[in-house]
Amino acid sequence: MADCGYTAIDVSEALLRLASVSAGRALTLPDGAGSAEDLQARWQAVAAAASTSEDLDPASLEQLKAIFNYIEAVIISCGAPDSFDVYEVCFETLTKIGFILRGMSAKELILRLLEDVHEVYDVLLSCVETYEWVRALASCIAQKLTPRACVPRWEELYLPVLRLSHTLAHLPAASLKELEHEAMASRLSHGKEKLGDKPDFAKGSFYFNPLSDAPGSEEDREKFPWAMPKNIWPKEIAELEPHCKALGKAMHEVCAGLAVQVDKIMGDRVKTYDADLGPTVSETQKCKGRLLYYFPPAKAPDAGEAAGAVSEDGWIGWHNDSGFLTALTPDMYVDDDTGAVVPNPDPDAGLWVVSRDGNAVPVKIPSDCMAIQVGECLQVVTGGELVATPHCVRGCRPSHTGGRRVARVSCPCFIDTHPSFPVRMPEGCSREEVLARGFSAKVPPLGERWTEGATFGDFLGATFRRYYEWSLPKPVPA
Repeated sequence: MADCGYTAIDVSEALLRLASVSAGRALTLPDGAGSAEDLQARWQAVAAAASTSEDLDPASLEQLKAIFNYIEAVIISCGAPDSFDVYEVCFETLTKIGFILRGMSAKELILRLLEDVHEVYDVLLSCVETYEWVRALASCIAQKLTPRACVPRWEELYLPVLRLSHTLAHLPAASLKELEHEAMASRLSHGKEKLGDKPDFAKGSFYFNPLSDAPGSEEDREKFPWAMPKNIWPKEIAELEPHCKALGKAMHEVCAGLAVQVDKIMGDRVKTYDADLGPTVSETQKCKGRLLYYFPPAKAPDAGEAAGAVSEDGWIGWHNDSGFLTALTPDMYVDDDTGAVVPNPDPDAGLWVVSRDGNAVPVKIPSDCMAIQVGECLQVVTGGELVATPHCVRGCRPSHTGGRRVARVSCPCFIDTHPSFPVRMPEGCSREEVLARGFSAKVPPLGERWTEGATFGDFLGATFRRYYEWSLPKPVPA
């Protein structure tokens, strides 16, 4: 079953609504399109087959084709401006089927159907109003229907980097001192960064630029030392540099390709869009890898002894990525004492995000996948069409580790524009609409940090200051 919780019963109910709506509209469907009972029987056969195998056998695939043929016939038969309720139930059904069925054959059938009805689907996606299941299907396609094997040698690229993090985190203090840089260039910082006015001992961060050891010009490095510092590599771990650079270059290449697609989509959806991110991201040298080592968490001070609880966002607090695109590796868990890789012992540990309905939900990145996070600058320049997602990292509860001190490792790569890039929304877009998209009380409001036309560097400065204030203890009312 899908992570989102949809079941075969949900699809059955959606098919019943679809048949009812179609009958109520008296749509002219081809002979043999099927009745409500026929659709139910076909779906039951598909669901039974899917419960025993990821991909469908030929007979079940034929049953699924018949269901999709019915849905396509309904979509094509509508053709009226007042038919959005019909379209919605069609795409609701497809969304739920798409999330439940994981085999490639089912994926290909859905993609083929969408190609056949692309004119209707594209129009619905471009509407100002939010059609819940139309947008959900777009998300479903991105998350479930895209073949995973898109980054050559992906696991070969990120696994060596993550495995070396334990060695790096436990270098002698004198060696770690040599990696420190006042402008946060390349280092394993532990207790150097701050959450409000308190040192952050929950994690260590090693920063590196995978594209260049001396990015930008000398003037850039003097003016923006936090954005384009020179790399510093640990002498004790010679293999770290080539592995980090290979991983970061692959992440940059994928994000550069995604930026080209963003330009294409935005050019169709917002005629005044002019960010031209494709070449900008491709040519940028503002590319910062961050190898993160999350040290075993201590129990939350207010947690009960038996609960063994940890803070909700104890490893990294709730925040939005401030820039443009962030590439993410899957995470890895290790025994902090030995460095041995271990399974995640706590189902609630790891990355959490705020979903579009405002709930906090866990995200597990499959081992063969790269995830890409949207930043707030991308939200602004796309007029709110793409939205930054609040996220945090929750620690392993000691009660789940069997006495082991379990650490977590990941390596995001922040791919951004030059600091002088103007962060402005497309002409004609409403500031209120841009700010309202993705609003969450868990992070400082975007409107308090972004002003129209501010440069990327200015925006980051305002964001750092606001997050610092946000993390300070709140005064207790008298």
